[in-house]
Amino acid sequence: MSQKVIIAREQIELGALTKAEVKELLDAGFLRTTDTWRPEATNEWLPVSALFPEQTQQSLEDVVRHKLATVGKSVASSASQMTSKLRSFTARGRRQLTASTTQLLESFLPQLRRLVASQLIKQPVQSIQSALKNDEFVQKFFGAVYDCLPKPVCRFVAEEAFIQFCMDRRAQLLTPDLEVGQGDLSKMKTVAIIGASNDRAKFGNKAVRAFVQQGYEVFPVNPREETIEGLRAFKSITDVPLRPQMISVYLPPPVLLNVLPDIAAKGCDELWLNPGTESDEVLAEAGRLGLNVIQACSIVGVGVSPSQL
Repeated sequence: MSQKVIIAREQIELGALTKAEVKELLDAGFLRTTDTWRPEATNEWLPVSALFPEQTQQSLEDVVRHKLATVGKSVASSASQMTSKLRSFTARGRRQLTASTTQLLESFLPQLRRLVASQLIKQPVQSIQSALKNDEFVQKFFGAVYDCLPKPVCRFVAEEAFIQFCMDRRAQLLTPDLEVGQGDLSKMKTVAIIGASNDRAKFGNKAVRAFVQQGYEVFPVNPREETIEGLRAFKSITDVPLRPQMISVYLPPPVLLNVLPDIAAKGCDELWLNPGTESDEVLAEAGRLGLNVIQACSIVGVGVSPSQL
């Protein structure tokens, strides 16, 4: 088992994580290079940057600006699938909002706000205003957002505490942000879905329906199907008749690794690796090929709850 280190911010201990988990949260913007760490057996605190001397030291604001070039990238790594089941709220959520969890979430508030904006940007203002008054809807919505956070964050922030944090700031989080960025998903109108399926229980099918619902021109890719949800299915990404602005993948990592060269040859603005598709080898090869990778649920990214499909 990997040795853990204690992480702190401004003398408030956040918790114990492995070095790999610290790196994941640092890359996602949840941790700063100026946060501190110590081995569990000692009391000597060192900057987090000392754990990764090769890491470029950036402020959280720099990380946010870089990652928000494409909406959703900040919530990428190892995101779990969205469940959106109705959450039960008690005083436990507020009790769990300690100084450390509140401070951590406040630091990530700009990214949370833009993730929410990417899901709400297609909704009429009247719908958003109604949502602000509907506790049941808002609780469900923030529960779905929690399911898409980097997994190590759950060591710091319990679900009830996260939802309570968001509920306390619902007006701030649910107010439409018109400056989401040039990578705003609402402006991307063509998508190829590799691993699309005719099985309506599978996310490869839910993705097809979600993007169609949001007004995208969808190109399902599956070598064993002729049509999917009434759309022509293509045998491979190379058969798609245009360069899609977005490619969303539902393939296991070993299979995806062999498909990456064809994806690079076809080209796309964003390559979305849905939960379960990523691996170290896949990410390394995608980087080598110059692909703009986002590790996150593309259904959530386009503003749809999988449970509604």
